[in-house]
Amino acid sequence: MRVRYVLTALAVALATGVVCVGGLSRIAMSLLASRNPQAAGRTSDDGFEMGVVTFDGSMNLAVLGLFVGVAGWLVYLVARPLLFGPGWFRWFCLSIPPGVVVASLIVHPEGVDFTLLGPVWLTVGLFVLVPATYGPLMHLAMVRLGGTPPGEDLAVRAPAVAWTLRAFFAALSVLAFVGLVGDVQTLA
Repeated sequence: MRVRYVLTALAVALATGVVCVGGLSRIAMSLLASRNPQAAGRTSDDGFEMGVVTFDGSMNLAVLGLFVGVAGWLVYLVARPLLFGPGWFRWFCLSIPPGVVVASLIVHPEGVDFTLLGPVWLTVGLFVLVPATYGPLMHLAMVRLGGTPPGEDLAVRAPAVAWTLRAFFAALSVLAFVGLVGDVQTLA
């Protein structure tokens, strides 16, 4: 039964990755391009022509979404048994902290994407929002589909391990937030 849950989670994760990276990031990039006509035709940090939607570019984002989906699947399988507290806190833990961590890996003050496109709050906000959408979409689908995730009783069987993993994720989120704030201050 848990194998079925893991395989279902993989399928959901792949679809969610394609939706978030292939779809939502395309919408975010189109919004930024429409607000920054001076950037049209410039090459982005990832080698795409800004303001131009192409089939190849969209396929590249969809494939990247599959890879992001696999990474998100692994993180979700580890994180889900660690969730605790009221519902709003569980949803928060699956959205904003991972969004900040991913954005801290993407946002950098040296690149064209963040120096040319503005306003900074919108650019950075979108690069937090897109990955922050992944966790809740994944979790919503998995809750609706049901099943028992592996390690669900981890907090009961090995509370020290569960709290160590929670502390690791919290520390990673705080460090990512501090780094992201520093990068935003440099961009501003």
